[in-house]
Amino acid sequence: MDEITIEVIGCFVWVTGNTKPCKEQLKSLRFLWHSKKSAWYLKPEDYKRQSRKDYSFDEIRTMYGSGGKVNSHGTVKIDESA
Repeated sequence: MDEITIEVIGCFVWVTGNTKPCKEQLKSLRFLWHSKKSAWYLKPEDYKRQSRKDYSFDEIRTMYGSGGKVNSHGTVKIDESA
């Protein structure tokens, strides 16, 4: 996957950047599309939303912390068997 950024914020995994070419792969990995953030995300299966307020990425990072970003500059292989 070229030109994407993967970031862990709290218990969510967010994928941003040029995700259109890998849309089907992300779907097969159970990622969901967040139209307001224009990003794919993966959440824990038992996650329950506490508030209906929409937060920016910076607000979410401040509240829950960030595990850092991984930028792809070439091919990144995802193990789909996990």
